[in-house]
Amino acid sequence: MPMAKKPTIKELEQTVEELKNAHEQLIIYAKELKGEIKDHKKAKTALAEERERFERLVELSPDGVILVQDRKILLTNHSFVEMLGYADAKDLVGMEMVEVFDVEFRDFFAKVFDSRAYDKDFEPLQRGICMCQDGRKIWVSTKSSVITWKKGPAILTAIRDITEDVQREAAIQEEAENFRKENIKLRSSIKERYRFGRLIGKSAPMQKVYELILKAAATDANIIILGESGTGKELVASAIHEMSDRVDKAFITVNCGAISENLIESEFFGHRKGAFTGADSDKNGYFHAADKGTLFLDEVGEIGLNMQVKLLRVLETGEYTPVGDTRSRKSDIRIVFATNRNPSDMVEAGLMREDFYYRISVIPINLPPLRERKEDLPLLIEHFLQSHSADKKPPAIPGKIMDVMNNYDWPGNVRELLSVIRRYLVLGDISVLEIGGKADKLEPGSDDGSIGPVGDLDETLKKQEKRFILNALNQHRWHKGKTAAALKIDPKTLYTKMKKFGIS
Repeated sequence: MPMAKKPTIKELEQTVEELKNAHEQLIIYAKELKGEIKDHKKAKTALAEERERFERLVELSPDGVILVQDRKILLTNHSFVEMLGYADAKDLVGMEMVEVFDVEFRDFFAKVFDSRAYDKDFEPLQRGICMCQDGRKIWVSTKSSVITWKKGPAILTAIRDITEDVQREAAIQEEAENFRKENIKLRSSIKERYRFGRLIGKSAPMQKVYELILKAAATDANIIILGESGTGKELVASAIHEMSDRVDKAFITVNCGAISENLIESEFFGHRKGAFTGADSDKNGYFHAADKGTLFLDEVGEIGLNMQVKLLRVLETGEYTPVGDTRSRKSDIRIVFATNRNPSDMVEAGLMREDFYYRISVIPINLPPLRERKEDLPLLIEHFLQSHSADKKPPAIPGKIMDVMNNYDWPGNVRELLSVIRRYLVLGDISVLEIGGKADKLEPGSDDGSIGPVGDLDETLKKQEKRFILNALNQHRWHKGKTAAALKIDPKTLYTKMKKFGIS
């Protein structure tokens, strides 16, 4: 059976007006009866008939109708009874009117339904939340008028369920607010389009990356950042976090390649005391630390297949179980993945699960290598000189060195460029720059490769060691495992030395 069309607000007001007129006619007719009919019994019968017609009109109204006197319900129709989920009108008659409203609205409607102190200037059309018998809450709109009932003032009110309208309004407001936030973000990013957060670049490929960051920040969908080593994947992940609603929460960075296979589950999910040898106390993992925030998993291609299965479950349900525990936990986090390897090739080689790849790559962001955005090179050089120089006025890069830089492919990308600029600032000049496996002379310098006046031996050795590590990293495109193997040192030793020399 099709549902009856809900009356409009104008029709609601008209209903109240008709009820009010009917009541006034009832009073007039009663007075006429008193004056013209001497038989008191006949007058009483006629008055009862008019009252019955009035109550029938109330009952036929499609909206809820109530009559309140001394703040108590005297009369109600079936529409209102049904609206609140009661079985019979008797369940409502005699009830304090404010009791049908939610607690936060009771003080307000106590004034609306105070028939003896009714404010004529009071706005007749009101909104509030009613409590249904089963505990549900519904939004209602009320239209009230003061009438005389049994020689006393009473409040005649028509009530309509407007829950759907309020929800629709809320949805429209939420959508408008989301558009407002996005417009603010867009306007703020357009002010300085040659940079976005800590990302530098005005080239077309970088402009596309900026737009993807904005779109990604507005959702909680999984993101994978693809790009060669040194292109700035962590900076992109950080920008997404800073542009999102999670900006006030934690941003946790995890280098998956630096965690051994037998400890990775404990590092991610935490563990309970005694879960394995060495677990001397309870420990929370990255998923707990990043709750309500963002977890950035760099080098996700280094995660083994077994751990991929467990991460897939977390991505699907949001639940994980610490090692050695039987109870699952829930974490509300945004995960951003990154890899310098081709995921499709890894899937084909059996190194990555296909379902895991599809789950983590809802929004892919491809970072261009530096060789494909050479127009950003001057901006990057200027930025690094300004941010890493101890002097207020950093030294300039000679033109012939800039020419060599522009003609170089930069296999280590922005990270390699930063190392070159740091070398320039540390040595005071650039005598040689190892490019393509050979030393290209950039400007006149000493043939013996000296780095300047002889000073403190320890400091000189540190500079030489730092330079040696940087060269090795550049030759192996900043793959730390290969670099450590070439230097014949443990990867942990390499990480320690990089931290010591401020190499990142």
